[in-house]
Order: sequence, then structure tokens, then C-alpha cells
Amino acid sequence: MRIASVLSVTLAVVCWATGLLGAASAVNVSKSSGKSTSPALAAYGPLLLAAWEDTTPGNPEIVMATSADGGATFGTWQNISQTPGESTCFDWTQQGEHYYFVWSDNTPGNKDVFYRRLDVIPPIGSVFANLSASAADSVCPKIAVTGGNVYVAWTENGSVKFRRSTDGGATFKPMITLGCSPLVSDIAAAGPNVSVLTNRAGRSTSANSGAGFVTSGPGCGPVNVGDVEWGYVFAADPFFYYLFRVKPAPGNQANIYFRREGPVNIPNTLVCHQHEMGTDRAGIIASGRSIYAWWDWAASGPGLLFTRSADGGLTWSGAADVTGGSFLNPGRQRAVLAGKNLYFVWEAMGGTNDIWFRRSTDAGASFGPVANVSNNSTNSSTPAVLVNGLTAYVGWEDAGMGGNKDIFLNRSATGSFSVVPDGAPPVRSSGCGG
Repeated sequence: MRIASVLSVTLAVVCWATGLLGAASAVNVSKSSGKSTSPALAAYGPLLLAAWEDTTPGNPEIVMATSADGGATFGTWQNISQTPGESTCFDWTQQGEHYYFVWSDNTPGNKDVFYRRLDVIPPIGSVFANLSASAADSVCPKIAVTGGNVYVAWTENGSVKFRRSTDGGATFKPMITLGCSPLVSDIAAAGPNVSVLTNRAGRSTSANSGAGFVTSGPGCGPVNVGDVEWGYVFAADPFFYYLFRVKPAPGNQANIYFRREGPVNIPNTLVCHQHEMGTDRAGIIASGRSIYAWWDWAASGPGLLFTRSADGGLTWSGAADVTGGSFLNPGRQRAVLAGKNLYFVWEAMGGTNDIWFRRSTDAGASFGPVANVSNNSTNSSTPAVLVNGLTAYVGWEDAGMGGNKDIFLNRSATGSFSVVPDGAPPVRSSGCGG
């Protein structure tokens, strides 16, 4: 749900009253006395689910609240992690009525990777496990689900660890080691294919549902000029789609590349350039032959760049600044694709730090106006975005009036938070630098 030329955009007035364009007032989802951070959204039929980290129990825990009325109201949140230690750095994914959570937890005295499968009906599932159970610290796990298989990867004492389940997450096969890295950056799976990426240029792929892997990359040690610094992967059977950045020499632009692996490979293809100060906040999604990629920082400075390919990654459009070039330093971008509708959210300074939204209804060819979704006097950050049917949901963490952070949600039944009709102004190509 992630610049050379500036596109002048008049910021649209956000429709806060229910009705006009289907937008609704922001809802405080967490309503807690502690600090609520890192929101994530999901849906199952008419149910809307929000998960986040919350310190209200006395230490950080992973919690979740459910709405049965499309996000207008939420029930009392539930403690998903339910441990006496600190539960942090969670990831989750959904398949049907099952929601799968993984997180780092120091209950054993060091950090281990804990797992819970949550069944929407009944509210709390019975599957709970310590997947790492190691004397070393196991941190920041990532999870992917496809068919009846569940895959979890994390880093433990500098080594990438992996476990899989072939029975829907009820039990897990023994742990294996894939390589070495300080962190796992991404994981994706489709059909029998699994790919695990690390932030030290490592890539491990499996074509037999995680039973065996082929690992490539420079191995341990520093990332040198010319090495891959970061990467993201999207899986759509039978292909993997990769977006990655190669480390530049000091003072030079970095190169952003695309690669497709599957029955017909596309080797490393230059997509665009990025300023050397650009971060690893990026992403890639695909639908059929259409592929969409985004990242922060253009070759010349801050921004939220977006480009697309209509031919499976063979050629790419000129990159454009989704924000319209009106923001000092947009970041923490998220994107989601629903049919031909492409939605972006990001955080950036206005009067205060706010959450901003922009939508395309023609597969990224043009975008509607920029809208301020949080639009308040306190700092809003870390957005999440979800589309369920025609309704768009945007969540974020907000400093609030009392200094503690809460999770807020805004929604639009029409998928647009702006009173200005979509389609104007378009996003103008910014080029990709020299």
C-alpha cells in the first residue's frame, strides 16, 4: 500500500461527514491507556480486523480488535500474544477464516519467535507455538501462506532460519538454516514456490514447498559497492517478481532493478535511479501482466516514486511522484491493488505530520487528488491501507492529546477521500535521472 520534477497539486478538502463521497469520521480503534503502535488491517467477509502493538497490559503485546459494521465501531481488543514478556516486531497474514501471527518475544529470557493461528470464528484459535526455542535471540519474523502451507523466516544470531507447516499451521517441520543476514526483509509464496529475501543481498528460493532451497548472494559481511542492498518480492504462481537496489559509490545515484524468475526469466532490468540517501521503503505487486513498483526518494531528492509495466516486466513507464511533489519528505508508504484501482498512503509533514492518500482507477495511468486522511493537529504516522469491496480503509498511529499513541481508522465507502472527482490532475512522469 511505496523527485525530479514538481507537479503542482492543490490539496483537496477531505470529506469528513458521512455521506458526500462516502467518507466517515476517524474512529479511535484502540482507546487504550498505553501506547498503541504499528497498525495492520485485514478483512474477512463483512468483518474488519485491526492489529497493533499495545503497552496497556504493562508490557508490549500484540492485540487485535474486530468490527462487524464496516469499521464504524470496534469491539474490545483482544490480546493475541498473551505472554508475560515483551511481544514486538509482529507480522501477520490471512487465508480464509484463518489469521496467522508471528512476533519476537522475550518471555523465555531471550527473544524467541512465537506463532499463533487465529480462527475468526471462534475469536481465538488454539494453535500457539514457540517456533525458534533457541538460546540465541530470534528477531523480526516474516510469514507467508499459500494453500495449506505456512512459511516463517527470521534471523537468529546472524543466521536466517526457516520453518514450514504443511497442515495449515497446526504443526511445523524442523527448523533449517538458509544463510546469514542481520534481518529478513521479505518472504513470498505461491503454489509450490517460496522466496526469502534478506537485507544483505541474500535470496533463498524453493520450488518444492520449502522442503529444499537454493541460496544466492554474497553471504555474510558488509554490503559493498555493486552489491544488492535491499530487495522485495511478490509471488504469483508461477513467477517471482523482485525489486531491488544496488549500492552506489559515494556521491552517485543508486540503481533500482527489476527481475522476474519463473518459466520465462527476465534478467536484471534497470527501472529507475534513486538518490544515494534513499531508504529501503519500497514494494512491488503484480496482477496478470501488470506490475507496479514504488520506492522513496528520486534521483534528486525526497519523494514517493511509482512506475508500472504492462507487459510482465519487459518495459517500464517513466517514474512519477505519487505525492505530486508537494511534500518535504514523504515516507512509510503503503500500497494496495484491487482490480484496476491502485491505492497509496504515506506520512508526511503538513502543518503537523499527517497521513495522505491518493488513488488511481485506471491501473496507475492517472491519479486522483491528494487527500489528508488524518487531518488533525497531532502527529500521525505509520499508515496501513486495506480495500474490501468498494470501501477503502486507512489506519495509523496518532500521538493524541494526552501524549500516548492510539490507533485511528478512517474509511470511505467509495474508495476516495476527496471531494474532487478522480482523474484530475494526473501524475506527471518525473524521469529517472541521468
